[in-house]
Amino acid sequence: MAAWTDTVPTLLPRAHVVSMVDPTTASLFQVPWEVLDREVGLRAVPGLFPPRFLVEHHPDQATLARLRAAGRWGTG
Repeated sequence: MAAWTDTVPTLLPRAHVVSMVDPTTASLFQVPWEVLDREVGLRAVPGLFPPRFLVEHHPDQATLARLRAAGRWGTG
């Protein structure tokens, strides 16, 4: 599992599940990597091994809604 916290620049490792965290509301939901990659189109940072994916801000609200709908668990 890996965590993507909104507004926190992170070199996200590939994981089976990613927790999407909003620090302003304490909401959290988890989504499978395959769904996240399909919806967001994560790109590996060149030259890093194992691969890391730079994330800084959560995607737009429409994309977040699709991710929540596809999530395995939800609290937000």
